[in-house]
Formats: sequence, C-alpha cells, structure tokens
Amino acid sequence: GDVGKLPVRVPRFIPADELHRLMAAIARLACPSQRAALLVARWSGARQGEIRRLSIDCLDRYPDGTPRLHIPAGKTYQERLVPLHEEAAAALREVIALRHTRNERPFTDELTGLPTRYVFMDHGKLLSSFYLFETPLQKACKSAGLVDANGRGTVSAHRFRHTVGTQLAERGAKLHT
Repeated sequence: GDVGKLPVRVPRFIPADELHRLMAAIARLACPSQRAALLVARWSGARQGEIRRLSIDCLDRYPDGTPRLHIPAGKTYQERLVPLHEEAAAALREVIALRHTRNERPFTDELTGLPTRYVFMDHGKLLSSFYLFETPLQKACKSAGLVDANGRGTVSAHRFRHTVGTQLAERGAKLHT
C-alpha cells in the first residue's frame, strides 16, 4: 500500500518541546477555572473526572512545604494524596479564593456520598469536562501550533496523565506510583 496512508502513531506522552509550547499557551488562557483544571491535569496526572470533583479544601501542604493535592475517591474508592507543582497550586488557589466569595450550599458527592463544596462550579452547577478541558485545550493547541491536517488540536487532556507517568518513570519511580 501507499506509505503516505499509514496512520501516524501519536506518542501517549507529550514530547518536551510540544509540552513547553502548550503550557505557555495554557498560561495565557483567560478563564481561571480552565487554566487551573489544565495545570492540575499537567502536574498531578489526575483523571478529568477527579479534577472536576475537587473540593475547595483539596489543597494543603506536606511538612516540607510542597503543595499537596487531595484527589477524591474515584475508580479506586480511596482518596489519593499527590504532590503538586507550585504553578498548579497557585492557579488552584486563585479559583478556590473566588469560590470562597460565593456561599453556595454543598452538594452530595455521587461517589463518596459526602457533602462537598466543589472548586469547579458556576451558577450552582459543576463545570463540564468539555468546558474545563476540551474547549481550552483546543484553543491552547491552536495557539501553540499543535494541530493536525484538519486544524484539530493534537493533545488530549488524558495525555497529561501519560506524560506525568512517563516523567515519574524516567526519574526512577515504581510503575505503581
């Protein structure tokens, strides 16, 4: 067959040069919630659904001062604690501060059953994955020139998860980590 017709296999992790351009474009996004959601995805490796369900008390620090993210019980039904890059923590704190100005009632979280005040809400509704991830990521990809032949962004939010995993593995972390 024609060699030109073979699908190009996209690496699951985002190559460093593309990642650098993409993160610069994400930093320029106007919406604090979109920026924070993508930075948390980039630096935590959390799933989109987990990030959407973060509560306003999800962020504290390890004893050494490193920001620590509490990822809600999800697939594994157990809360996870992960270190978070200061850039992502700062973006998250900005959205949390905005949320503290609104005195909305907590929602009962569908997975934990606990009353939860979510970070990513607007007008009493949880923001969608489409709004938090897909829309701004397409915009950032276009801005960074990371598009396919049809002008679609080449980076999905899930690839941040593979990128974090790859980077941890390169630095000697166990596979389970």
